[in-house]
Amino acid sequence: MVAQFLSETVNPKPVIRVLNKCDLADEKTTKLWCEAFDLQSGTRSLPISSKSPDQVKKITRLCHKIYPDYLEKGKPIKAMIMGIPNVGKSTIINILSGRTIAKVGNEPAVTKRQQRIDLDNGIILFDTPGFFMAKN
Repeated sequence: MVAQFLSETVNPKPVIRVLNKCDLADEKTTKLWCEAFDLQSGTRSLPISSKSPDQVKKITRLCHKIYPDYLEKGKPIKAMIMGIPNVGKSTIINILSGRTIAKVGNEPAVTKRQQRIDLDNGIILFDTPGFFMAKN
């Protein structure tokens, strides 16, 4: 349901589905999710653990791979970080920015409002509070 909402909302823009905390998940199940996401048009999956900054930095490399000509043209890549609460969105932003810019916590709703973060590598991130899909 969330995947359908996102694909309807963000298409035709490319989507990188980051599966954070993959070190806590079953490896075979994570692989199946990645295969399913990668079958969707314009979607790439990236399993990472925010405990490994090198894995997190794969996100920016993938953004530049998807939009290779943006840097040459001097245009920033605009990316939105979104997902359910407590999946590590703010931790990922702090790693990508190289500084503590987003508050993190063990409880939901630490991020209260959207914020814009300019990375030094030609990417502008938009951080959003966690969200849930409404129940029918």
